[in-house]
Amino acid sequence: MSRLSYREQYAKYSRYFQNLRQVYEQKAEVKESIELLLTFLTISFFIVFALRPTINTITELISSINSQKEIQNKLETKLSDLSRARQGYTQQEKRLFLVDQALPRDPAPDFFLRQLEGLAATHNLNLKSFSVGESLLYGQAPKEIKEPRNKPLVAGTKQTIIAFIINGSFENAMEFLQDLENLRQIFTVETFSFGSGKAGSGNNTILTISGAITNYPLIK
Repeated sequence: MSRLSYREQYAKYSRYFQNLRQVYEQKAEVKESIELLLTFLTISFFIVFALRPTINTITELISSINSQKEIQNKLETKLSDLSRARQGYTQQEKRLFLVDQALPRDPAPDFFLRQLEGLAATHNLNLKSFSVGESLLYGQAPKEIKEPRNKPLVAGTKQTIIAFIINGSFENAMEFLQDLENLRQIFTVETFSFGSGKAGSGNNTILTISGAITNYPLIK
């Protein structure tokens, strides 16, 4: 039974393929369609392999373009930050001289002296003497000038000893002493003393001050 069924099926499919072959051989349209389909498949196969390197190249180019855009965005951000920094510097540039006055490169005792004279005149006091280190610029030097006890406020800075004497009323001398720290150039008071009579005795109060001005020399 099974053998007969097998033979019947074989005969059936054999006739089918024979008929298909006859149709293929007899009908030019079917033949051309099949040839066209095979040609299309063959062309498609070779196109895929031919375009594969190009597709890979395009993919790499797209990736490179994206990377370049990211780099460009970072550069634009940095340029924007530099522009803002430059604007900030330009706005503060006119005030940089205040830094040079507060912490000059050289000791600049002459600049400090001019400030001192102005402050003394503001408080109606007389500047009797002014000395830098062991050099007396004018007047009579104080009896003793001590070396600064405190270390420089900033590492790398230097200090120059300054001593001076003023006289006037005790109240004005006290106000002068309080305003001394508001001068543009940094001055550190080490010692001060009142003399010439009792405190508050008219305009005979003498205030002796010693300390140091600070400068920041540039490294050569």
